[in-house]
Amino acid sequence: DYTQCKKVTVSYRTLPEDYPLPPCSQRSELDQSVLNDNLVSVPTGSEEQASFKHMRKNTYEESLFRCEDERFEIDMVID
Repeated sequence: DYTQCKKVTVSYRTLPEDYPLPPCSQRSELDQSVLNDNLVSVPTGSEEQASFKHMRKNTYEESLFRCEDERFEIDMVID
């Protein structure tokens, strides 16, 4: 629940200071300067109630959603 976190923009919040970050070895200085480790994207407005399945309109969007779902599943297996 990110409702108590500091709101940076409408859709981004700052993670709490005590939030455990995963170790990130092999990062270069450039990686460190550009990658986000302390902000989290949160749904706003209708995103929370709407099902994205109803919004799929063409085969490209369907492929994009399927790819995103598969990547999420792979991330869960890796963790």
